[in-house]
Amino acid sequence: MRKPFNILKMSHVKLKLKRLFRITYVIIFLGLSNICPIYSASIYAQTTRLSVNLSQVSIKDVIRFVEQKSEYVFFYSGDVYSELEQNVTVNAKSKTIDEILTSVLKNTDLTYTLNDRQVIINHQKETQQSKK
Repeated sequence: MRKPFNILKMSHVKLKLKRLFRITYVIIFLGLSNICPIYSASIYAQTTRLSVNLSQVSIKDVIRFVEQKSEYVFFYSGDVYSELEQNVTVNAKSKTIDEILTSVLKNTDLTYTLNDRQVIINHQKETQQSKK
């Protein structure tokens, strides 16, 4: 003989499925909300373009100019400070921050690390030692 269909048992299963779907939606939403800021931060460095036309100014002045015209913030220690007094000429039209900094720092013993919207300037020796 067949068992009678129990409507209460079926509604209990529906409630469990609804709860499972809600939990899944929350997990997906939280996962995407954590990924999107990371993705947008890396996009900023690749898509932000600056035009810099400065002649015979110190590297510090170039850094100040970039900070004023963009959302980048520069950090450097006191031992790097003396090398930032070196005069450079920058003529960059619609270039990324990587291209500008590479051209500005090419004749120095300095290198940079780009971390989101923060730029850290170090001696090349310090950067190589920290990677080891």
